[in-house]
Amino acid sequence: MRHTYHVLTPLKRLENLERLIDMLQDKPVFWHPIFDEGLPFDVHFPHHWIQKGYCPRSAPFWSMWADSLNRFIHAGRLDADSRYLILNDDDFYEPDFFAKIDKVDGEVLICSMKRGQRIPSGVTPERAHGTDTLEAKPESMVVGRVGAEQMVAAGRVFERYGFNNSIAADGERIVRIIAENPVQYVPEAFVWFNYLEPGRWDT
Repeated sequence: MRHTYHVLTPLKRLENLERLIDMLQDKPVFWHPIFDEGLPFDVHFPHHWIQKGYCPRSAPFWSMWADSLNRFIHAGRLDADSRYLILNDDDFYEPDFFAKIDKVDGEVLICSMKRGQRIPSGVTPERAHGTDTLEAKPESMVVGRVGAEQMVAAGRVFERYGFNNSIAADGERIVRIIAENPVQYVPEAFVWFNYLEPGRWDT
C-alpha cells in the first residue's frame, strides 16, 4: 500500500466488536474504536493495529457519535499525510476496498456505499435508512445523499473540520469539505452500510 490508513469507529454496539475485528484484521489499517467512558469493564486488545479511545457519554446517539469524533480530532495527534476514514459500528468494507482507493491520488476521496436489500422492520424513523446505493459522484454530494463512511481524507484535511451536534452532521461536514478542497471520486470502491444490522442484508 502507498498510504497509511486510520479508521475511526465510535463504538456502542459491543456485540459487533469481534466481527469488526475479524473484518479489519487483514486490512492495511490502524483501527481506533472509541468507547463510552465509565463502562463497567475494560477491553484489552493485544493487536498492535488497534488503538482504543474513550469519550464521555452523551445522548442521543448522533451526539455521542459527533462528540467521539470531535474529541479524536481535537486531541491533535493526526498524521498529516495518512488517510483517515470513519466506519460506524455496524458497517463493513468490501474485501478489496483499500486496494481500490490506494491506487487513487488526492487528499479527499469519495467512494460509494451499498445499503443492503431491505429496511428492517421496527426500526425508529431516524434509523430507517433507504436501500439504494449512494454513488460517488458530484451531484450526490448533498446532505442526505452522502454518508461519513464515504469520505477518505488526508490528516491535514480531516483535522480542520469538526462535526456539528446534529443528526445530519456527517453530510454537513462532507459538503463543507468538498466545497473547499479538490475531490477525487472512486465510485468502484464500496462500503457496506449497516452490514451487521439484523434484517438489512442478505448474507
